[in-house]
Amino acid sequence: MFSTLSENIVLNANAADSVNPGGIAVALEGKNEPPIRVSETFDYQSGSLVVAGPATDDPEGTWKIIDGEVENADDLAKNTFLVVEGQKGGGAYTFDGLGEENAVVGLGALYEGYLKKGSLDLVVQVNDDLDCLLNPSDCEEESEKPPVIPPIDP
Repeated sequence: MFSTLSENIVLNANAADSVNPGGIAVALEGKNEPPIRVSETFDYQSGSLVVAGPATDDPEGTWKIIDGEVENADDLAKNTFLVVEGQKGGGAYTFDGLGEENAVVGLGALYEGYLKKGSLDLVVQVNDDLDCLLNPSDCEEESEKPPVIPPIDP
């Protein structure tokens, strides 16, 4: 995949719940191949970032989405939609913010993912709570969110 280096990018688009939502849609091709690269700043103001997840049998690891300084990264994370190939029923996952505490489960049967600051990275790891995925009635109630329809196509 080829990505161009821009000096600055400002994402200032209509919100996901508006009549005419807007944003940026990208696809992850390789762990060290960020689809968005800036030499100075990526300034998030409003709108959505829709990310088509990696199409691989081994997604575990850190996938760089934005390479460069990200302003308002936590707000961007809350407006990021992760589309996972083969998702039952289609749709995308949303995040409540940055960090492992905002991980989403269900990225395939075995994985969970979260967004990390340091540019903007998607971290995919093995879900350590596989017993709860297999036998949810035996576990504490989770705050797992079902997939949603992304506001723009990836």
